[in-house]
Amino acid sequence: MLRLFLWNSYGREVIVLTKGQVEYFCDYKLFKLNKKKIVSDDIEIVFLNEEKSSVSLDSPELPPDVFILIKSGKETITTHFAIPSFQVKSNASIFNNLT
Repeated sequence: MLRLFLWNSYGREVIVLTKGQVEYFCDYKLFKLNKKKIVSDDIEIVFLNEEKSSVSLDSPELPPDVFILIKSGKETITTHFAIPSFQVKSNASIFNNLT
């Protein structure tokens, strides 16, 4: 019950992107769970629509919200919550510099 309360009050998904490394975790304010880390020079970032099909950020029919799939070899990280497309597009240069 505490975990649910903290997630609904303070919860957020955190993705830390650096060259050759991606870290992901769920931040509940008092603790962090689902920590994942990919260290690789071959990181691929894919944007998905609600049906989990890949979409291009340059598409004229870009959905209002997208999920992020980060993969390298067999390791994958997928956001559990959709992110507004305008936020992803405004940070596209960050994603392009990592891949």
